Amino acid sequence: MARLFVHASTLRITLLLLSAVTLVYLIFYLVWDDSVSCEHPRSHAGHEHSVKSWQEVELSQGDFMDQHHVPAGMGIWLKDRNIQIISAIHDLHHPKQSEIRIVLPSFLQHSSQREFVCCFHLSAKSDKYIEVPAGLDFIDLRFIVDIQNAAFDCVLKHSETAGDHRIKFVSFAPRTCQEDLSLPLTVVYPVRRSWEFAVCTKVAYARLEPVRLVEWFEYMRLIGASKIVTFHNNLHSDSRRVFDFYAATGFLELIEYRPQTQKSRILYKEKNSQTNGARQEKTLVVRDCQYRLGGYDFVITIDFDELPVPARPYRTLNSIIQNLLRNNSKAAAFRMDPILLPPEWQKPAQDLYHWQFSMGTYIAPHCVKWAYLPAHTWLATTHDVTPKEGYSNYVIPHDVLYFLHFRSCKADWQGVHCKNLTHTFHNEVMLKRFHGDVVRNLRKLPLENLIPDKEYVQLVRAGVKPGPNTDHLDDDPFVGLLLTDQ
Repeated sequence: MARLFVHASTLRITLLLLSAVTLVYLIFYLVWDDSVSCEHPRSHAGHEHSVKSWQEVELSQGDFMDQHHVPAGMGIWLKDRNIQIISAIHDLHHPKQSEIRIVLPSFLQHSSQREFVCCFHLSAKSDKYIEVPAGLDFIDLRFIVDIQNAAFDCVLKHSETAGDHRIKFVSFAPRTCQEDLSLPLTVVYPVRRSWEFAVCTKVAYARLEPVRLVEWFEYMRLIGASKIVTFHNNLHSDSRRVFDFYAATGFLELIEYRPQTQKSRILYKEKNSQTNGARQEKTLVVRDCQYRLGGYDFVITIDFDELPVPARPYRTLNSIIQNLLRNNSKAAAFRMDPILLPPEWQKPAQDLYHWQFSMGTYIAPHCVKWAYLPAHTWLATTHDVTPKEGYSNYVIPHDVLYFLHFRSCKADWQGVHCKNLTHTFHNEVMLKRFHGDVVRNLRKLPLENLIPDKEYVQLVRAGVKPGPNTDHLDDDPFVGLLLTDQ
């Protein structure tokens, strides 16, 4: 009996030990799988990347399809680093055909450690990867805040991809892919879209007036925009309804944006949207657009209170840029000088909002914007473009494009006397030629579901008289334009 008791006790102890080991293993797995972390950048000046090929190392965490993928705009903080990576985008215009360059728009604390590695997964089901050291391509030091916007890159050779030139997923680790591996980002591959242009509107937040939004979107269609990219943060439901509608049509790509400290998420409001930190966060989005929209002939970065208006004989912004390029194929960007239309100059009438302004005034060099060619551009920011070597920037002549800016005058604009503004531009002729087409397009929309202002909906449905149809006014593709250096 004693032996049987001892045997039974031993069996119970063994089972308890096995249960304890299993519990410890599960806890260890859950802790090990935690991806929350933080990081920083490097200098990339043509040095050779050392690469660990997939034949040499195998991933220890198994199938990444069983884990949560981090959407673009949400961001990944790297363990033991003060770096948040927002997205991973293929550089469509990387000069070395034998390489694949992936750009990583990121945030970093400029004084902390910047080294980390990219871990490229050959497929979602593969446990093999390519390990590449990341390098700092750019850091914005115009003003120092807690977190700067920056861009890293990771470059791998086609020969390292085992015949698959479209690496779909990338994770990150502070030292080696064998430890502290982050959750994966999906790599974005831009599609080549010849003879087309796209618009980047940076970050939409709080409440944007739905009336102005629908007019803006329909007008941008008329002047030839093929795609709009908007990041959004803490967006009011009235505005979100309009964005969701245009996203459903495919015209708008809407990306949720969550720049954040490691302890709290940043929510944009009117009070905190113009701080230096917020400017860093918005500038990162412009950098993201530069590569995300790299397949388009050119990109413009503007806000929802800005309208580029082609002058006759042009009807689309695309035709203006293509004609400018006929005179200089080495152009990287074309500057658009803004015309301010402050709310005090609005003449309320039974008409669409943007057509209630007839006067404006030039305010350059403040608030200038650019139409830039991603293929010829090294760095695009909100108000400036740095060309690649061998390319130059130019100014679009004022009699070719009118860049209207519907906003209040800012007291800190040097040389602009906000209290004594004088009219230097008449808007009636230029924007009026698009009036009829905008009205007709608005009438095709489910305005009752998009616009809370019922009087405006009734006005569009019955009250506004659209002007003549101007579809027959084709652009003259042979008009020659003289360019002015920036």
